[in-house]
Amino acid sequence: MACTSCSFSYYECVVKFYEDNEASLEFFRSHGVLPRTVVCPRCKSPCAYRKDRRAWRCRKSLPSSTPGPKKRCSYMVSDSKGSFLTNANIPPWKIVLFVNHFLSQLWDHRTVFECIELSTSTSVDWRSFCCEVTDAWFQNQDPIGGAGVDVEIDVTLIAPSRYNGSTYLEPLWLFGGIERSTKRKFVLTLKTNGEPPSKSTLAPLIKRYIKPGSVIYSEADSVYKDSISELGLPYKHVVISDPESLGEGDRVARRDENNSLIHLFWRELKMWVKRPGIKSKYMHQYLSRYLFISSVADDKTSILHKFFAQAAKLYPPFSQRQLPATCRSEDSNSETQSDEEDEGLQPDPDIS
Repeated sequence: MACTSCSFSYYECVVKFYEDNEASLEFFRSHGVLPRTVVCPRCKSPCAYRKDRRAWRCRKSLPSSTPGPKKRCSYMVSDSKGSFLTNANIPPWKIVLFVNHFLSQLWDHRTVFECIELSTSTSVDWRSFCCEVTDAWFQNQDPIGGAGVDVEIDVTLIAPSRYNGSTYLEPLWLFGGIERSTKRKFVLTLKTNGEPPSKSTLAPLIKRYIKPGSVIYSEADSVYKDSISELGLPYKHVVISDPESLGEGDRVARRDENNSLIHLFWRELKMWVKRPGIKSKYMHQYLSRYLFISSVADDKTSILHKFFAQAAKLYPPFSQRQLPATCRSEDSNSETQSDEEDEGLQPDPDIS
């Protein structure tokens, strides 16, 4: 049965899965990371799970027009082939705890070395694998807003940073929005070569990430005003500024504590990503991880549940895909085979 919702705190996860491979594998299966059943692509019959080899194998008898030994399908596929766990050479419980720590705000490699006992190279590799999941989520953020929903938008600059006389963080413009009621948000990186974004850059992004009918709050910036007015969609635009600086007919909202959500968000985001050692080439990973973690608080979903559901979506097990598979038949005089006979099969090359 697929998991629709589950919740573990950081320490509950450690207690539940520490050194428990069976619980970890069941957790993966319930979130679609590993398959629960596999159907042979040739015979269309259920495969049996070989726990000793962590593989699924078909042994259906095949029809034959000639007398002699029975012929059987010998399709076999690794349990983890094509999945987030492909070629994983560490125990399942360590993967769960690694991801659990990766999704915490206090992530560090030292804890992984000391508590999970992974090597430096393994920790770096798995951090990269996890970043692939959060980055894919970042690239496909859902739009926010809707009819009558208040949305604040703004652009901000992550300014260049220097350390020991060297620039380690290049200037980067971000565009984002946040719902006042639910705090749901989106953030996008802008490729402007360090220059402030233009209305031609922002207009399609507003259209893509903010639903029609939203009430958009923004600073009194002509870029926003022109972008929103030229879209031709039913947005309501409210300007947050000093009324004396506005033109006739502009809707005005006073600058107060209710107009500062987007600025508070920018402040938190910059505190997260602007730290010693942060490099521009990894900025996308830092942003995607931060937004993924913060999005859980917005939609009240367990962070582990959301991560592994996303991992299963990004890397569906090979056995669950509609792909051609290679099968062959073999002769056998009995319903079962010994381990020595199994060695003569041609299983999937990814089976370890």
